Amino acid sequence: MLTAPRTFLLALLLAASTSLAFGQGGLAMAPAVFDLKFQPGKPVEFDITVVNETERAVQMQGTIQDWWYNDKNERVFGSPGTYPRSASNWIEFVPRQFEVTPKSSRKVHVVV
Repeated sequence: MLTAPRTFLLALLLAASTSLAFGQGGLAMAPAVFDLKFQPGKPVEFDITVVNETERAVQMQGTIQDWWYNDKNERVFGSPGTYPRSASNWIEFVPRQFEVTPKSSRKVHVVV
């Protein structure tokens, strides 16, 4: 039986493993939000670009967090697998940890 494609909305956050003082530059990720169509049982793969406009190399790590709405309709965040319908174990960054050198960019592959 064929099923219709489903839409998967994914907002990715990449956290620097060290704190930075950003003068003129900063860190950016493109695209920041994905609205993807996928077929059940088939992986979706895409690349994101992380840009380092600072004067220092930055160690980065792709991380996943669950989010859910509480009884007050406030968005709450938790560790992967915390909330109902968590999809956190479906998402993988390749590489998971990486460095972005000063004034450069780096692509990171994502598999859902």
